[in-house]
Amino acid sequence: MRRGGIWVLTALVGGCGGGGLSSEFATSPDASVLTPAIKKVTLTSEGGGLGGGPCSASGVCLTGVWSYTLSLDTKRLAFTGSTLQGDPPMPVAAMADVSLTDPELQTLIAATRAVTVSARRECGADAPTRELRVESATNALTYGDDFYACLMDHDHFVTFEGLNSLQTAFAGISP
Repeated sequence: MRRGGIWVLTALVGGCGGGGLSSEFATSPDASVLTPAIKKVTLTSEGGGLGGGPCSASGVCLTGVWSYTLSLDTKRLAFTGSTLQGDPPMPVAAMADVSLTDPELQTLIAATRAVTVSARRECGADAPTRELRVESATNALTYGDDFYACLMDHDHFVTFEGLNSLQTAFAGISP
């Protein structure tokens, strides 16, 4: 009977730690977001900041609104957003879903592993608003970009620099 009571107490305490998050996700500063449980990673930009870009005659603009989704188990990278096409180059809505070679997958795994949880709570200005969602087989966690961490709009944040590197790696493989 005593052993059962300890198990129940352990289950309750384990379920309450880290704001209800399981050990599937990294929440400690400097920890990599790529834990063994992660199956899918999505980096999203909601735009904003300085920049922008040209618009096409149909009104499609390079606004910085896009997303990349890396599916680790299927070795696929999906992209939605806009790309430049034509002469002169003009933005067009784009979607891509590519099968990754083993070297490409390893490059993206390394770039994802380099994204770490941040303890910074400062605020910058003039950068796009981004977030990183990681998914296990049963749960998900969305991290905010620590560039705007002072807004406290997420429970956990990742480093701006890590997101920049991951974005560069994704863009190097997908349009």
